[in-house]
Amino acid sequence: MAILPSIPYVRVCINTFTGNLKEYPDPDAPHRELVLLGEPHQNKISVYVEAKSGAAFRFEYFVVRKKLPKNTCLGFFAIIDGHRTSSVTICNEDGFKPQQWSHMLKGDRIRKPSGEMTMRGFEFAEIKTVDSSAPPIAKNDVSKLGELVVQVWRIRRGAEVPPPTEQPPGPNDNIKYHEKELKGRDVSHATKHNRFRKEKTAKETETFYQLEYIDPVDTPSRVWGGHNADVS
Repeated sequence: MAILPSIPYVRVCINTFTGNLKEYPDPDAPHRELVLLGEPHQNKISVYVEAKSGAAFRFEYFVVRKKLPKNTCLGFFAIIDGHRTSSVTICNEDGFKPQQWSHMLKGDRIRKPSGEMTMRGFEFAEIKTVDSSAPPIAKNDVSKLGELVVQVWRIRRGAEVPPPTEQPPGPNDNIKYHEKELKGRDVSHATKHNRFRKEKTAKETETFYQLEYIDPVDTPSRVWGGHNADVS
């Protein structure tokens, strides 16, 4: 579980149905004791998480109500392998929902033309390499491969707006790469949609709002980052 010293009322973790994933220090992340107040890295934390092929996973967000500043609204944005998910969770004065201060994001929520919403879950997939002479296969941004990122923004919630009609691009389920493409990437797993599990119909109808960002658009208030690695 990630807890940032400068925002102690927000906690983020990734788990499977068997429990929280093990976390290990990111050797490339700046040491906290070396980071000076006001530097960009102060609002970020980066770890490695243990990934297992075929395991469905989910993001969990927690807000400690007693420590949350009054009248604070937060936006949580999950990004997998460089792609924003279709889910945005807003924490307002009443929690994620009235008197509910935790939320689980299990997958992309897909809106169909009929208005029905289904959920396609997240799953770890082992990255595979192919012969360098083979034509390029993957279309993902390799520089973001294996990354799970949660951005937390301070926001103001405006008026209600109609649901969006377009879906943001999801992860490319093709996880075969040339070995030279992966040079320098210390990760073993990417993310795909668990196609072989039946899509679930969403239980609720989402309400969408116009959002005003208090933090600069290119600078989230806080960032949590995880790298998928097989450490067994």
